[in-house]
Amino acid sequence: FIAAVKSGDLSSWLGDRQIDLLQRIGKGDLVSRLNGDGATLTRAAAEPLSGGDWRAVPLPIYWQDEIHRVTLYTRQDQQERDKENSEGQTRFIFDLTLSQMGDVQLDGLLRGKRLDLVVRTQNPFSVSMQQAMRGAYSRALEDTSLTGDLSFQGDPRQWVHVLKKEETLGVNA
Repeated sequence: FIAAVKSGDLSSWLGDRQIDLLQRIGKGDLVSRLNGDGATLTRAAAEPLSGGDWRAVPLPIYWQDEIHRVTLYTRQDQQERDKENSEGQTRFIFDLTLSQMGDVQLDGLLRGKRLDLVVRTQNPFSVSMQQAMRGAYSRALEDTSLTGDLSFQGDPRQWVHVLKKEETLGVNA
């Protein structure tokens, strides 16, 4: 997907078979929208946001027969990258508004082969739900070369604000 964003040709990411299938089931407008977003994604990924070093990449998500945009914010930590023998680190943020849960923020930090993730919600998860989600996260990481922890925060005051409130991008699902 990232290679398709860099090239500006998102239809190559889907492949001919999937594009043909979408057109046959009457979803050719989705393909057109995806192709039209290619240049926008390429520009967005290359330009830092105003007033900072965060970059925004809107990602297409297919949900309930529609393509929605979810914005991925990323930032490379220069201090860590400049340290001797350091691979650097990348921080990423997803801001979502979900119909059943309300506002959700996923805040990740990738350092070498370690991926730590913080899930922020308006209302805290129960202890049993947190344990179940940590178990699922650990099992998902077992299939990769990554390690990491999953933590939770239920206080919106602890959220990271990449953009001003009126500039926030995301998806309502």
